[in-house]
Amino acid sequence: MDVAGLLARAAAMVPADVVNETGVTVVDVREYPDHDEWEVALDPLADLDTGWRPPTAWWDLLIDRAELMWLSDATGSVRLGLPFPALWRHLRPGMTITVHEGRPAVGTATITEASNAS
Repeated sequence: MDVAGLLARAAAMVPADVVNETGVTVVDVREYPDHDEWEVALDPLADLDTGWRPPTAWWDLLIDRAELMWLSDATGSVRLGLPFPALWRHLRPGMTITVHEGRPAVGTATITEASNAS
């Protein structure tokens, strides 16, 4: 199933009267795909978990949707702001590093430019 289909199925499971902390409802979430903003819809949809007891199938749909988005958005440019620049000065264009957001690793990155600016 595609990303839009998974979003529609997950949104259909949320009761109409559920509102998240920022006032977003499932009606709001359903409008994102109309504007080709599928990526934006995942966070507010996941935040609609209060005020009802989401079934496991709902969480599974959100996980499937996130995994599909990862596969479709697997490349891009990123500028890293490192907390300890001195530890990264050895990086040179063409080198490959492993990217982590905790454990396990979430991907790899190829250095295209390095700056030793403080």
